[in-house]
Amino acid sequence: MYISRYTSLLLQYNCHLLMYPYPIPPPPVPTYYADDNRIVRRYETNGRPELTGPFFVVKMGHRPGIYRARHIARRMTENFPDTTPTSWDTEEEALAWLYSPYMHELVLRNEYSIIKRVVYCHGVLQGVQSGTMGGLGCYFGQSNECNFSGPLVGTTQTKTRVAYAAVLQALKIISYRREHYLWQIRSTSAGIPKTIAQARQVWRTSQWHNSKIVPEEGKDVLEAIMTLLGRFIITVEINCMLDFGPVERQASSIHAVKKLAMDGVYEPVFYMPEGN
Repeated sequence: MYISRYTSLLLQYNCHLLMYPYPIPPPPVPTYYADDNRIVRRYETNGRPELTGPFFVVKMGHRPGIYRARHIARRMTENFPDTTPTSWDTEEEALAWLYSPYMHELVLRNEYSIIKRVVYCHGVLQGVQSGTMGGLGCYFGQSNECNFSGPLVGTTQTKTRVAYAAVLQALKIISYRREHYLWQIRSTSAGIPKTIAQARQVWRTSQWHNSKIVPEEGKDVLEAIMTLLGRFIITVEINCMLDFGPVERQASSIHAVKKLAMDGVYEPVFYMPEGN
């Protein structure tokens, strides 16, 4: 029996309809949006129902954002003792919590409003079985999600490096928040703010490489501080905590930041999971 080409194509099409009565849409394609350093993963549904929860929110951590895997979200909160991933059923609820205000902050006020946010920084060296290890702490307030407690990374463990590393970590956390607030960083080391102020005058000039402002073991950390300060639109003051009122009024904050630094000596070093 002779079958024309048109009839053959029609039979193939009808068989296709019998096997697939409706066109099957392709699987969802993940698209990534880097929104204010907080990674939010969205999905193009291509006709399928929207992706449902749970959505795990890391409000503050090594990479704040919304995650689908609970273990990755927990990993991102290492070294942040007051941060816990929260679970939400919809992406709208997760985004609302991600950008909600932080609670229990240290602030400076005038007669009308808050004028500056305050963070305390401290670095400590302690002898352990494997040698001398450094720990650093950043204190933003009681039970604040931004509080940090972690070890000094690297083979060179000195007082200078750990003091600079504490200030650098505070600047990183401030940059993660992406808020247009004025900040005041209070260091427990009297020499660190003075050195940073002098370094800002010669940063990115011919005098920088010949400058003897900072010892060589901490120069790379100071360069990272200068680079990060140059990205801020807002003003960030770095001062010594002894310049602000009696120590008795700051006793609770000083005790808290020192405890964070001491605990940071024994905290694990954070490594970014593969694929993130």
